[in-house]
Formats: sequence, structure tokens, C-alpha cells
Amino acid sequence: VVINKDVASASTVGVLGLMIISSYLITHSGRLYSLVEKYLNVFDHAKSGGLNGKTSFDALLVGYRRSGYSIAKSLLKINAKPLVVDINPDSVRQLAKEKMLSLQVDAEDSEFLESLPVKKLEYVISTVSNPSLNNALLNRVRKENSVCIVILTTESVEEAVYLYSLGADYVIVPRLIGGSYVSRELLLN
Repeated sequence: VVINKDVASASTVGVLGLMIISSYLITHSGRLYSLVEKYLNVFDHAKSGGLNGKTSFDALLVGYRRSGYSIAKSLLKINAKPLVVDINPDSVRQLAKEKMLSLQVDAEDSEFLESLPVKKLEYVISTVSNPSLNNALLNRVRKENSVCIVILTTESVEEAVYLYSLGADYVIVPRLIGGSYVSRELLLN
């Protein structure tokens, strides 16, 4: 491959420029971080779990879209104080508009799980059918709170049986519930 002199010169100047810029950024990273820190607080909030001692809730709902919406409304009707966590920023914005306590975070994040005041929780409900998330939630809650009602969601009957064996109070298997609902509706009509 033959490279034109102009292209080789431009490439050399570009590489040298990147070396100088990256050296400057590394050397002055602390000062640069302090300049942009206030714009990065969204990431710090999500990473740390965003929980503080002033946040009061007795129910944790993981996942707002799909069935989480109606579950959140039901929790409010029974006078529970839910914290709704969702990884989707659109869901969290919607929850903020509805004045519902919410947090944009990956519920499987170990820092978030460790920050949960599980001894105070009455309900933990996950509408997300992620086996590792459900296992992490269940293990975290059952370590410190044997009376909290834990409701999880999964796509398989085998996983549901396993979650029950770990101490879940109820496991939602959407395809089974859907079939039961349709069957009941057919019999009623």
C-alpha cells in the first residue's frame, strides 16, 4: 500500500496532537473533573443508588413499564410508600411527573442493593424477569428480613420453583397468568 506524502504528514500531525492533548488531560484530570463534576451528578446518583437517610419508603418496586404501573397504583391504595426503580430514564421522568418516589438505577447493582434499608421493607416486587436480578434481590432481602413480602417475575416454571425454594412469597409467570385469565373469562361468558 502506497500512502501519499500529504496523508502521511497529516496523520503524523494528528497522532502528535492526540499525544499532546491526552498527556495534558491526564496531567490535569483532577482540575478538569472539578469543572465538569456538576454535570456528571446524574451518573453519581445512579451509581450510588441515590438513597439517603431522608428517603422514606416501605415498598420497593423494580420495573415500571408493563405491569409495574398498576402495581405502583395498588401499593399507594393500600397506603404503602413505594420506591420505584427503573433503568429507563423515560420511566423515571414519568414517575417524577406523577410525584412518585423513583430512582433511575440498575437494581442489580451491588451498591444499590447494599444501600437498601431491607429491615424496613414490607414489600419487594420485581416485574423484571431477570434471574440474576431476582436472585440478588431475594438473597439481599431474606438476609435481614424474613417477613417482607417478596413477589418476583420469571418466564419459566422451573425458575419459579427455584425462587420459591429460596423464599419468594409469590412468583409471577406472565404466560401462565395470561392463560388462566383468558380461561376464566371464557367460562364467565
